[in-house]
Formats: sequence, structure tokens, C-alpha cells
Amino acid sequence: MKDMKQNLMEQASLLLLKEGYLLKTLTRACFDIMAKKGTTMLLLKILEDANSIQQEAAAEMLRISTYVGASPLIIAVKAGTPLVSDVIYQRFSLFAVNLETLEKSLHLEFPFLKSDHAGLTARLRGDQLREFREQEGKSLGEVGVKLGVSKRMVQRYEAGQANLTRVKAVRLAELFGTSVFENFNILNNSMPAGSISVSPQTVLMHDEPLTVAKKYTLLGFEASETKKVPFDVIAKKETEIILTVIGDSITPYLSDIAGMVGADNLAIFKKQKPKGIPALSAEEFMDVEKAEELIDFVKEESR
Repeated sequence: MKDMKQNLMEQASLLLLKEGYLLKTLTRACFDIMAKKGTTMLLLKILEDANSIQQEAAAEMLRISTYVGASPLIIAVKAGTPLVSDVIYQRFSLFAVNLETLEKSLHLEFPFLKSDHAGLTARLRGDQLREFREQEGKSLGEVGVKLGVSKRMVQRYEAGQANLTRVKAVRLAELFGTSVFENFNILNNSMPAGSISVSPQTVLMHDEPLTVAKKYTLLGFEASETKKVPFDVIAKKETEIILTVIGDSITPYLSDIAGMVGADNLAIFKKQKPKGIPALSAEEFMDVEKAEELIDFVKEESR
């Protein structure tokens, strides 16, 4: 019998495939599905309960998303209590939604309600609310009566100084439609990388430990070490992305992931040079003096 996660994986995959996304599923990684359509890329973590995501896994999803321009997203059934459709939740800075909300978003019907400490709230586009109110000839007081708030509170809404609760948001949507709200585009959600550090991968040269990520930064790349994905370091310089494996064996997932994100691969081996991938020994990698030299190498070896 299928478990809940497997069912969610299959349903989410089917929704994405129907909308023309290319998919790659992973096991034992910080995300379960990588999906791409045109310039839109998603990293999805599939969970029965969004509260079960580990902080380290969430931080890694955020870091990788920053490098490859993807939107990280949790698809779940509940977060303690069942997730409400058309509402976004957050866990460790990741958006979490249910399948119905994902499906609607794939049809560009994005949620405008967010669950936070105040319950379900909505963010208003104050200028749009004022424009619609004036177009329909409604006074601040008239709108306040419909919402059950004071004239002063409507002024605060229009000035962008207050959010609405779910009940008031629904009433306002009945008056002016949902375009007066700021929707949450979960398919294009640029988020900052997490600040949680991980234990560095190291190579040895002259008995001094040097991190691969540090070497990349010295060459002018942005670089981050990873744990819960099929590569050990992700590095980026302008539009060039390199996924680096440290060791003598390569996971078969690596080339598929690199292809989806438009990245190059590199192996830094310790004893035996792996086949089918650009590779340097630890000492050769540490001897590289310029970023262009490394980029030219991986491009040439990839042909």
C-alpha cells in the first residue's frame, strides 16, 4: 500500500507533467522533485506534515535555489493541522502549500492569504483599493461599514499600514475582486540563502586543510558546501554554475541535475580519476590560478 508521501509525489508530479514541466526526482536529498518549464524552476519537498522538515534541509534548499534561480516549495497535507487551500504557510522561510494551491498556481491563480501569528491574513495593494473605491464612488465610511471596521482603518488599508484578516479579506474581495491584494507567486519566489553553516568538505595539500568552497571564492566565485544533494559544492560566477563532487565515485543523478539547471560538472578526485566527467586531482584543483582557466577546462572536457 502506498504511503502518503508517495501519493503526494505522484499527484504533484502528474500536475507538473500536465503543465509541460520537465521533472527529476531524487531520493535522500533535501528536495524530492526538481521541475523546470522555460525559465521557471521549482525545487519541491514533499511531506505529509510540513512541520517535519529539518532546518538544515530547509537551509540547503534555500542556498541551492539562490544559485540556480529556483523557487523552493514544500508540498504537504498539513502543518500540525490541515493546510487550507489558497493559503501559503511558512516553515524556515520556505513557502508551504497543499496540492490544490499548487494546482491553482500552475494555472496562475496565486494565493493571497497567508497563515501567520495573526491567523490568516492578506496583504493589500492600497493604491489599487483606493482607485477601485473611487471609481465606484464609495466613501471610506461605506467601505468601512461593509468590512465592519472604522473609516480610519480603511485609510490605513489604503496607506499599506495594515493587513486584513481572512473574514475581512473575503468581504473586500466580494466588493472589489482579488486584484486589490498582493498575490504570492509561489512559482517565482526569489528568497535569500540560509545562514546555517555546514561542515566543510576538505582536501589536503602540504598537510594543510583547504576547503573547495574557499578555493572557489578565491577564484572569484560564489560558493557553498552542500550535504543533502548529489554534489558537494555548488559554485557560481556570473552565469557559470559548477556542481562539484569531491571523491572518486559519481552519482548518476548529477548529469541530470546539471542539465536542468544549465550547470557544468566537476569531480575532484583523491585516488582514482572518475570517467565521463571533467576531473582534477585535489592538488591540480588547488593549483588553478584563474576562474577562466577552470571554466575553460570544464567546458572543454565536457565536449
